Amino acid sequence: MVGLRNLLVYEYTTIDVEKLYRYLDQLPDFIQFIESVQPYL
Repeated sequence: MVGLRNLLVYEYTTIDVEKLYRYLDQLPDFIQFIESVQPYL
């Protein structure tokens, strides 16, 4: 996920779509995060 953050924060003007799709394979990490913080919102 750090790689995705770096891609979006530091290379936002030249996002490599192929790199972005590789990070989307880690989508379950996002789902787990959302489920973990949702009770606190």
